[in-house]
Amino acid sequence: MNTDRASCNTTLAFSFQAKYLMRIHEIQTPPKPPTPEQARIKGLQQSVEKTRDTLQAERDRQRVQRDAQRKQKLQLPASPSAST
Repeated sequence: MNTDRASCNTTLAFSFQAKYLMRIHEIQTPPKPPTPEQARIKGLQQSVEKTRDTLQAERDRQRVQRDAQRKQKLQLPASPSAST
């Protein structure tokens, strides 16, 4: 019974130490620059995200404009034509 508990504690201690060793390692070494292929992919992904945001903004702008026009039409009273 005690050997199982000791084994469990050793595993937890190792996991705990490995977790912090990994973080210290990440802090000490600067990240490697991306390869040209990786940089191109990242640039294309950012371009796609920007285009999606621009498209959504344009759709929102048109929706607001359309709603304003509908509201304006509803607010205008239906007056009979003053031909006489």
